Amino acid sequence: MISLFYLLAAFIPVFAYICIIWATTPWKSINLKTAFQYLFTGLISIGIILTYFKLFPGCQDAIETSDLSISLIIFCFIQVALIEELCKLSAFSICERVRKDEVHYDSPIGTMFYSGISALGFAFLENVNYALTYGGDVLFIRSVVSMLVHFLCGLIVGYWIAASRLPAKAANISLFEHIVYHRPVLKKVIYYIIGISCAVTLHGLYDYNILSGGDGVTSYMIIFGGVVSAYLAAKSLMEKSKY
Repeated sequence: MISLFYLLAAFIPVFAYICIIWATTPWKSINLKTAFQYLFTGLISIGIILTYFKLFPGCQDAIETSDLSISLIIFCFIQVALIEELCKLSAFSICERVRKDEVHYDSPIGTMFYSGISALGFAFLENVNYALTYGGDVLFIRSVVSMLVHFLCGLIVGYWIAASRLPAKAANISLFEHIVYHRPVLKKVIYYIIGISCAVTLHGLYDYNILSGGDGVTSYMIIFGGVVSAYLAAKSLMEKSKY
């Protein structure tokens, strides 16, 4: 009975995030049925990361160095943030594979937000696990803070995925655009790497601040930076897509 209550309590903020997204994005840019497909496929990311832990036991053990801060940086940015973001991207890619005949109809802003919604699937199960371990009191603060961080990381990755699919300009292009103009695979790889790197940076900074004993103000400043970045990214996609 307690587990059912935790599931419901953890799902309410997820549902709220999806409704807010659907109500505030350009009309028909996001399909609710598709959004829930990505949400439930996003649950797979937990299975992926658990499989990784099974294959590589001790992968999150602290790496001993002469400087404890360096060990903590490696743990936060590589052993946690990078692994989790790659697992969330894998779950998102699985849903895209399932929807392979429909993906090319998705709007760029839709792709960005579907990636964020997929990340909510990971955050949802993570919150349930924390509630079962530490009690239901943790759900409120994690739904407001930790879940938002996962969501923002998903949005950031989604922006770069969407940007990699936008048609390249034929005129007035930069050197980089000229290099990738006829190399869509190279463009996709570079944009995916940039997206993951940006998400890992946000995720790692947030975790590092908490584990190093940083104050709450710094955590909220990091989150605010992520919100601003996601907003500007969404605005850029809407402008490029001529919404």
